[in-house]
Amino acid sequence: MKVKELIEELPDCDPEEEVYLAADPEGNVFRELYGVDNEYALETGGGQFADGPWLRELTERKKELGYSKEDVHEDAESVVILWP
Repeated sequence: MKVKELIEELPDCDPEEEVYLAADPEGNVFRELYGVDNEYALETGGGQFADGPWLRELTERKKELGYSKEDVHEDAESVVILWP
């Protein structure tokens, strides 16, 4: 799902409701949404991540958190991660 597709779904939702993520397509486990992060990239394959997450770029904030240039992967696909 693209961010624009998610945005299209949200207007019908009550902005006061909690957001939960299903851990699998069958709905066996649900977790509350903890955060959203758009500073990462993944090497994807078949809808699953193959390697990563990698940083999109090395910012000063990420350096302060202990990341280095080895954590940036230019061939990875930029993604938005929803953290449970």
